Amino acid sequence: MSHDKYTLAITPQLGVNDQVAVITDWYVKDGQEVGRGELICCLETTKASMDVEAEHEGVFKIFVQSQESVDINQPLGAFFLDYAAYEELGAGLAEQYAKKPVAAAPVATAKAVRLAQELGVDLADITVSGVIREKDVQEYAQTHGAEAVREMALELHPERKNVAVYGSGRGAYTIKENLSLRGEYHVVCYLDDDKSKVGVKDGVPVLHGSFLEGVAVPRGLCVALGIADASARRRILVRCRALGLEVINVIHPEAWLSPSVKLGCGNHIKAGAVIDTSSEIGDACIIDNNTTIAHDNVIESFSHLAPGVALGSSITIGEGTIVGIGASVSTGVKIGAHCIISVGSAVTKNVEAGMIVEGVPARVVGQRRSAD
Repeated sequence: MSHDKYTLAITPQLGVNDQVAVITDWYVKDGQEVGRGELICCLETTKASMDVEAEHEGVFKIFVQSQESVDINQPLGAFFLDYAAYEELGAGLAEQYAKKPVAAAPVATAKAVRLAQELGVDLADITVSGVIREKDVQEYAQTHGAEAVREMALELHPERKNVAVYGSGRGAYTIKENLSLRGEYHVVCYLDDDKSKVGVKDGVPVLHGSFLEGVAVPRGLCVALGIADASARRRILVRCRALGLEVINVIHPEAWLSPSVKLGCGNHIKAGAVIDTSSEIGDACIIDNNTTIAHDNVIESFSHLAPGVALGSSITIGEGTIVGIGASVSTGVKIGAHCIISVGSAVTKNVEAGMIVEGVPARVVGQRRSAD
């Protein structure tokens, strides 16, 4: 964002699903003159570490201190035209764009806290005047939480495949909607390993993930993966296989797959995706809206190709790699495992495992903290 006296430095997206990063180091000082292309700071998420370059030049004002978190697309500083503008506007802008403090946790009695943990109730969801007490938790659980779900019988469809969607966020709802368009599946519940999510969502029970190990699992129940995090998809897939449960592919009816495409299991292929001749998709991948995969490509397991990604032919995308929105990869390129290809990048050369690349043409700008 530009102004006649300053330009904001915006926190970049390190991966498809990152929402928050931490400033681990500042390489420049407050009030320092910075040139375009100079390294200004290091950002980290749970998955990646990346040095950030100055996209402009000027006198720099820091908005976020070292070891503080910053939201993606939040200004982390500003480049001022000169020292006069820095002195005039710097302090005010830093205050304006400071990250707002997180709301205080709800006040509850010790008995209420223990009961909420037992029932899988999030105290933040209980609206009462004053201190939350044990009876407030009990009343909430009876109508919204785990107790209500325990007494709810799963509504099985006699003619369709009954599906449990693993996850209860927006991605899981997308899975449910896509399955409903196929006419051969029926979603009976969501599953979530976070006990606080147990309850009812969109009229469908949300059960704890341990349900799959219980005695009440309906015969023939299959599982769809509605989880964005690749490491979680891997864990759940391994677990379902050990339990002998089928993990299905979810393919939107408006996606197009060549008859010669080879698919693993647990994939989610969204509307508008095109996968051409003799391409191979591993297990538990997300192929997002309007992604184009030309012929003879290999997408290894647990990868995520974000909306609008375009791949030439004969490309290999390594396991657990994230390719950001609108990125493109040239024919014949090999991308290693657990890489992040930043939003809008154009990859024209091979990329080693664990690297973060961005730009046109793309170049290495960082390294992932750990493999998924």
